[in-house]
Amino acid sequence: MADSRSIIISAGGTGGHIIPAVTIGLALKEARVTFTCGKRSIEKTIYDNFNLKPVLFDFDSFSAFSFAVKFPKNLLKSVRLILKENPRSVIVAGNYTSVPMGLASVMMRKKLFAIEQDSLIGKANKVFARFAYRIFTAYEGPFAHIDNRKAVFIGHVLRDEIRNPVKTDNDIEIKTNKKIILVMGGSQGAFTMTEKTIDILSKYNDFHLIVIAGKSFDKFKDTNNATILPFYKNMGYLYSMADMIIARSGALSVAEIASTNKPAIFIPLKSASNDEQKKNVVSLMKKNIQFEMLDESSLNEKNLMEKMRKIENLRGENKSAESIFKKQMQIIENYV
Repeated sequence: MADSRSIIISAGGTGGHIIPAVTIGLALKEARVTFTCGKRSIEKTIYDNFNLKPVLFDFDSFSAFSFAVKFPKNLLKSVRLILKENPRSVIVAGNYTSVPMGLASVMMRKKLFAIEQDSLIGKANKVFARFAYRIFTAYEGPFAHIDNRKAVFIGHVLRDEIRNPVKTDNDIEIKTNKKIILVMGGSQGAFTMTEKTIDILSKYNDFHLIVIAGKSFDKFKDTNNATILPFYKNMGYLYSMADMIIARSGALSVAEIASTNKPAIFIPLKSASNDEQKKNVVSLMKKNIQFEMLDESSLNEKNLMEKMRKIENLRGENKSAESIFKKQMQIIENYV
């Protein structure tokens, strides 16, 4: 018989996969949750910021060859972890790092759930959709290639620091009367987008930029008009400081920014599979008049300034993120 308190959550890759899954896991108060992920530095950074020590699987980058070579030992490790923890449920959050744990749970007949926060079902979750008991989705669908009777719409899952942002933070102090523009390239950095945006906006003395540069951090330097950060734990605080946001459009970033009601310009990642970053924005622009989208190929001074002027005084609908989260967790807890 399964341990009624034990749950395994496999969430690796980037923040878009890890953060919603960890937020759900930490909110399952009656459960003993074991997290798993790969060995990439961004994964370690994100889990460290939650003060968590996940079980690490031997994935440090993705290539078909590397994945195939390392898959057998990672599958064996998954089987051993399930035998040790004997979980009542296994939750996968997409990304290739979750594949061994998902397959092991199917082999060992554990109740499997998937979390899908993108507007399109990812490759890993497509595989597990036919085996999963339920798929918790951020968008209402319907979705291609899955049994939509399994899809349970919960919306985007926002971490506590976004729902309840701190009022002050000693790690950053910016004293300025200028408009603060928060520029976010996502956990992967987005060097070209960030560089272009800084070059354009640094010409204007009425802006101060706060730039989350990710892995591109070492390529930029602080100036009188720009504060460069590699990764920042209290993003809710930065959102609250910002007058406007310019960002990539991963599902998590779009959802977090929507919750702030701040005007934002999204610059989708062109190489994102199936144009998912563009679709993330399009679906939410209908409900958020303060959103604009700009293709990276069109990112120049004229186009960016036109978009900024268009939305600078617009605000979205004020919603209670905390009450939404409580409803999300009630739905999830009823299943897992």
